[in-house]
Amino acid sequence: MAFTAAVRTEMLKVFTNGSPTDYTTWYVSLHTADPGATGADELPSSNGYIRKTVSWSAVSGGASDNSAQVQFAASGGDWSQVSYFGIWNAETSGTWLGGGSLSAAKTITDGDTGTFAAGDLDLTIS
Repeated sequence: MAFTAAVRTEMLKVFTNGSPTDYTTWYVSLHTADPGATGADELPSSNGYIRKTVSWSAVSGGASDNSAQVQFAASGGDWSQVSYFGIWNAETSGTWLGGGSLSAAKTITDGDTGTFAAGDLDLTIS
């Protein structure tokens, strides 16, 4: 997962005696194309799409992953094919923190779900 300048700035505060922002809730988003540095190409908030909360496991070996399943469900119509995910600090708007590509693109049709099983979303810093 590529982190944004906003996240890197927070990380550097640790080394400069600053106080990093303590985000208490995180949200996963779905994107139709590479969201780049801004979180672009997120699915529109229609047909049941909304960002979902995600919780992270304790850091171990310089990495963390989602500690519980995250599930999206289309209702009232199909969604476009998604090929990327993102992480935000708010359900709407908020700060784009980073994202990555899915191992396989998926079109979520009306009544279908898209699911990240526990452990599927990996956070590492290299």
